[in-house]
Amino acid sequence: MLADGAGNPAIEHLRSLAAKYGGPVLQIGVATGLFALPLVRDGHEVVGIDLSESMLGAVRGRMTTEPADVQQRLTLETGDMRTLDLGRRFPLVTMPGNVFLYNLTQRDQLATLRAMRRHLTDDGVLVIDIFTPDLRLLAAGSGSVQSHRFRTPEGADYVAEQTVLVEPLTQREKLRMTHRRIGPDGVLGPALFTEMTMRYVYPAEMLLLLKVAKLRLYELVGNYATGQRKSAYDGPQVVVATRGE
Repeated sequence: MLADGAGNPAIEHLRSLAAKYGGPVLQIGVATGLFALPLVRDGHEVVGIDLSESMLGAVRGRMTTEPADVQQRLTLETGDMRTLDLGRRFPLVTMPGNVFLYNLTQRDQLATLRAMRRHLTDDGVLVIDIFTPDLRLLAAGSGSVQSHRFRTPEGADYVAEQTVLVEPLTQREKLRMTHRRIGPDGVLGPALFTEMTMRYVYPAEMLLLLKVAKLRLYELVGNYATGQRKSAYDGPQVVVATRGE
């Protein structure tokens, strides 16, 4: 679903990083443009990469309503984060919205980290935003998230329900999501099903992956709103890394 991200603390944190490190910005997993559009509206050049042509099409459609100068600052390309090689380097490379977790093996994770390192300037930073695994959910093996309602920027109301199936041995989570549009009369429309699989990463494991990929941890943020370092086993893992030796 498209959303403008107003007030989203993850987006605001990314905007502050872009203001600090500058552009051009390379974003992996541009999806519907949730994270990229605020940056181009702020005046940054953004190169957005996605493996899904349908996602790129959604962003292109959304960009048609933006001013011409904003449209010109966003470049979209099809690419695989594991093998990406654009032949250029960036002061800021971002992987928001858990996109790193779509690497389903450690081999894929390391390939992605090495590809990101290739695209960093000598003083550039890589920002990876992922969740911290919920130990209670992992112990249970599966669980269902209560349904919730949300409204799209176009004013359409939806109800969503998410079920999570966990494979502790492979560290994989399979998310099964159902979305139903709420009609003006309150009647739910047909169910739209989405399924995706991610491989979750523990904080200590993430640090080791960075080291093997010759990246150096600069900071590990645990709170979007304050930008404070992670100090507890909860909340997000916002990894900020630089090129290592």
